Amino acid sequence: MFVLWERAKPEWDTILRSISQRFSLIQVFSNRWSKEHVSNNFLRLYGSAPNNALGEALTKERRDAVGEGEFLLIVVEDSKPVYGFEQTFSGKVEMVNRNITAAKAEYRKIAGGGIRIHSSNSIAEFFRDCTLLLGIDLLRGVLESAPSSDRTTLAQDLAGTDSWGSVAQLLAHLLPSTNYLVLRNFEDLPNIKLSPDTDLDVLVQDAQDFAAIANAQVSVERFGKFSCNAKIGDEYLRLDVRFVGDGYYDTRWQDAMLRGNLLHMNIAPIPSVEDHFFSLLYHVKLHKPAVSTHYADRLSRLARKIGLDNFDPDSAGDNAKSAKLLAGYLCYRHYDRTTPKDPFLSVNLPFSRLLSKQGVLWEREARQDESLVASIVCRMPLIWRLKGKPLTFLTKAHRYVRTRFFAG
Repeated sequence: MFVLWERAKPEWDTILRSISQRFSLIQVFSNRWSKEHVSNNFLRLYGSAPNNALGEALTKERRDAVGEGEFLLIVVEDSKPVYGFEQTFSGKVEMVNRNITAAKAEYRKIAGGGIRIHSSNSIAEFFRDCTLLLGIDLLRGVLESAPSSDRTTLAQDLAGTDSWGSVAQLLAHLLPSTNYLVLRNFEDLPNIKLSPDTDLDVLVQDAQDFAAIANAQVSVERFGKFSCNAKIGDEYLRLDVRFVGDGYYDTRWQDAMLRGNLLHMNIAPIPSVEDHFFSLLYHVKLHKPAVSTHYADRLSRLARKIGLDNFDPDSAGDNAKSAKLLAGYLCYRHYDRTTPKDPFLSVNLPFSRLLSKQGVLWEREARQDESLVASIVCRMPLIWRLKGKPLTFLTKAHRYVRTRFFAG
């Protein structure tokens, strides 16, 4: 899709003719956002949570550059896409459809330079942006209807601007537009009852972008903790957001969970049964002081599904058994224990130390400790000559500090 912003209006017809010659035209919309929500619409479309004070200056700059009046949204099909890596305007190196990026660069020159033309550079970006701009129902209608060159006039803000009609509507919106999953307690979705205590623990690729897409007000964003609230009718759903790279789990594990998700009730992405069991075991043993009966029963049921028939509710409370099982799995998958960046998250240090003593991890970590200390020593003048016992002493000292004062 292409967006021709207001400042490009003198060249709309020229650019639209070129687009229809290069691509198959599906639908053309003319839209105008309400003045009340223009700032938040720009924030959300470009990946920032609503009412983000830090992004306000950037939003004003963007509004001044592209205009905040009527704009065109053009949905097209490229029957012969050419994919490759390119460094985009944001500075990221991404896999893009080069036909689209080349056309956008050309149209920006026609429009007088700057960012007066926006486009989706990939399938994922198309669904993200069009779901926001059109809403899931209208987008579905566009994709299912016959192509038309007629211009349809709209007067609507981004999806979910005032609030979401239901939890189901929010989840339906999130599904095609962002890379995330619900980590646990998803069994009753989407028919959960909202209350001040209701929350969802989610894992996302990008926390700010997730909040932008969900139109969720950020309540906490500091020191690695991210929490936001999505308005559902007159109530709020709290979203406790874990993101790739936050140390909640190994980054490789987080990526694997997002790639291997399952679909619950055809509406909410959730972890695979394997990831659900081991990530839940990791969570209740390392992030909690004790295992509740609720989680012990759930772990037992999940264990049977993956063939761990000897893991019963009592096993979850058995630190030695849980540590041995969890260490074996982490070693098998080549995942590491990690220290969460979130300082508000409690860490069960006794269990973490017990986990580090498991043989399957000890040998690997011992090799990592020795390599790390050796690499540091090699960079220090004169000290690099140390060998034998001094190097062994430094390695043991480093290992003691790591295991004594850090969880992972």
